[in-house]
Amino acid sequence: MDKIKKLGLLFNELADELNITPTMLEKAETAYSALGEHIQSANKDWDVSIYPQGSFELGTVIRPVNDEEEYDVDLVVLVKSPVFDPKQLREKIKAILLSHGRYEKKLEDKKPCIRIQYAESAQFHMDIACAKDISSGDDTIEIARRNGSTMYFYEISNPKGYINWFKRTMRYDTLKRSGIYSKANTEVQDLTLSRMRTPLQKAIQILKRHRDVYFSQKPTSENKPASIIITTLCAKAYEDTWGSFEKDNVYLTILNMLQKFPQYLSRTANGYYLENPSRPQENFLKKWNEDGNLVAAFIEWIERAQEDIITCPEAFIEDDPKTLRERLHLSFGQHVVSRTFERYGTKFAALANDGKLLFDQKNGNIVSNPSQGTSYDRHTFFGGDS
Repeated sequence: MDKIKKLGLLFNELADELNITPTMLEKAETAYSALGEHIQSANKDWDVSIYPQGSFELGTVIRPVNDEEEYDVDLVVLVKSPVFDPKQLREKIKAILLSHGRYEKKLEDKKPCIRIQYAESAQFHMDIACAKDISSGDDTIEIARRNGSTMYFYEISNPKGYINWFKRTMRYDTLKRSGIYSKANTEVQDLTLSRMRTPLQKAIQILKRHRDVYFSQKPTSENKPASIIITTLCAKAYEDTWGSFEKDNVYLTILNMLQKFPQYLSRTANGYYLENPSRPQENFLKKWNEDGNLVAAFIEWIERAQEDIITCPEAFIEDDPKTLRERLHLSFGQHVVSRTFERYGTKFAALANDGKLLFDQKNGNIVSNPSQGTSYDRHTFFGGDS
């Protein structure tokens, strides 16, 4: 097996290790369903719909680094009628939540949303965006935000539009029909976006975790790039390079993304610009034009990601896996990398046992193409006989 395939296998296992577990996914889905049922039944005079948004719906949420951290489950509560001003809408939805004993002591009134803080063992919280319909002819909505303790306002958004754009970049409908990227192999269930495991989603998870670890070691951790910026850049690169390389290889997917990122970061006379695909008039890089430190932080992080994810692994995967493992510990965390290498070793051994790894006598490499090599006796990943 050549080094690119080995790297693809390794980073595939890393992404799966970063992903939330089936149990975590089911707990979040159960909480989401219960919340929706309560809101819809508590006020039957409303025309209301509830739907997920953000990384949880996109299938790019990452497991918390430790037991003390949590991940977000983002929801939209869209009230089509009656119509309220932003303060009224948030207070009405908050009152409905407080009417149920389950949520009474779990609510936090944040500026952008209402948060439900579940038990620590659940390891997630639910952020509820309170929204109204604006009859725009598409999925555009207005979300009630809070600025300070008394000032409320509506902000235009289109989370459904963004999800639909993301699906198009990954050819969701084609993949759903084929079922080749299903997360669950044993259960019969609807293959929703959140349950898919494509190279696009995995690459985003790897880059998000690398960002989190990298900036956790910086005194200016608040300068880390927003997930929406990373997700948008990754999806653009994925769509533009469709069919131009081995798409199942997560390593090559990230390599192509990092090379293409600069071409999507437009800089005009008015500053940096990255269009929101679901709302072109919105600039995801608006804050960059207000704070040059954000630009510098992004550039430094991308350069480090290039070294940690592309250059270093390619240099060490063949001849020095011990050094590679130590370097990845620093980039992604010791516990998750240790489990990744265990998974990688298991997969590598399985390929050897199945006769899918062969020995190329010409260059002494392990290959998977039958035309290139002869039978390969299984070895451990770290060298020596198994």
